[in-house]
Amino acid sequence: MFEENYKSLFEKITVDENAKESIKIKMQKELNIMNNSTTKTKSKSSQYYKYGALVASILIMATITINYLGNQNPNNGDTVLYSSLNFPESTPVDSPALINEVGVKIAPFSETFLSESNLVIKGTVVDISFNEYTDANNQIDRQTVVYTVLIDKLYYSNTSLKEGDTITIENDLYTYTSLEGSLEKLSNNRKYILSIKQEDEKFSIIYPFAPQIEVTSDGKYLFPDHWPSLINKTTKTVTIDTEEEINYSGEMKLREDSEFEVDFQRLVDTYLK
Repeated sequence: MFEENYKSLFEKITVDENAKESIKIKMQKELNIMNNSTTKTKSKSSQYYKYGALVASILIMATITINYLGNQNPNNGDTVLYSSLNFPESTPVDSPALINEVGVKIAPFSETFLSESNLVIKGTVVDISFNEYTDANNQIDRQTVVYTVLIDKLYYSNTSLKEGDTITIENDLYTYTSLEGSLEKLSNNRKYILSIKQEDEKFSIIYPFAPQIEVTSDGKYLFPDHWPSLINKTTKTVTIDTEEEINYSGEMKLREDSEFEVDFQRLVDTYLK
């Protein structure tokens, strides 16, 4: 009965289809959680608990729905489904198992990290491989993920690299395995905007713990909301509607306007010129 009420509540929502799909996903997740958290027994107290929990769930989701719609502008369709975005075909990569546990305290992202860059590029990942380094006792003490990237555009560089060159970027393996699938990890044949630092002749991504800015096949820009300077009045919120999970705790945003790279270049110049 309660699932029917849930669905009835959803059917009465009047909003654009992308926003409606987002609400539907949130509702279904909440309903699954409530169903899985209650035990089916013959005792009346247990049944009352289950029904009470479901009623509470419906009220919670009604509140979420109202708040969600209150933050939307139904006239400009400011939500978009991730599944509707176009990306180049990408070959899945199987990473090796992480041998050593890594305990690292990760600082929150800040746009000021751009100031640490030796290189800021737009580039296409052409290969992903993995390295292992051993100590004096021939024991593996470091594992890495290696990206080979074709540089399509330079926003900043204090290196000898130029557009059309290929760069090898290497980060610790845990920065790859801790991310969830292609939504967060760099993928073969995909195009990204990357902030890179150089140490001891080697290059690495400055903040590999979250999704990078990604360029779709048709020139749209998908990016995490921890880039506040890149969010403008035309920016859309992306609803992750795939089975693949995402660890990023914020929202993913999308810009389709031609001024995105102008804004990004201005941001780079703020910290690096």
